[in-house]
Amino acid sequence: MIWDNMREEINISIEGLEVNRLLGKCSSEGIGLRNVRYISGHKVTLTCSKEDFRKIDKYAKNKYLIEVLTERGPQAALNRLRSRKTAIAGIIIFITVIIYQSLFITRIDINGLETIERESVMKVLADNGIFAGCRRGDYDLEAAEFDIFD
Repeated sequence: MIWDNMREEINISIEGLEVNRLLGKCSSEGIGLRNVRYISGHKVTLTCSKEDFRKIDKYAKNKYLIEVLTERGPQAALNRLRSRKTAIAGIIIFITVIIYQSLFITRIDINGLETIERESVMKVLADNGIFAGCRRGDYDLEAAEFDIFD
């Protein structure tokens, strides 16, 4: 489901004597531990949710060294993006440029004219203020249509 991808997860390392005792207590309390890997007899890496991390930290007290290796989830992504001011500025500038460019006519295509030359239609449009590079809405479309049909 989509909500599984939205969950905050933390990959942590736990180091200390009798790590098995801590993992057993966490298991008996119903804390979800995934990807448990024993690095040595005194060190374990695992993945858990952010809520479960708080519980593990409470049970570990000062007997174990807990190190956060990575964080995943929407909040972690926002925190990483928030720390990158230039990336935010670049995104804002990119969106502004795209919106600004959509306010102008970039190309005029004329289809279906076999008896009338394209240049004469373009001249009539230019006389009415419609040309490539003009701002959208700065012209009277009905007057331009009327002049073209004349």
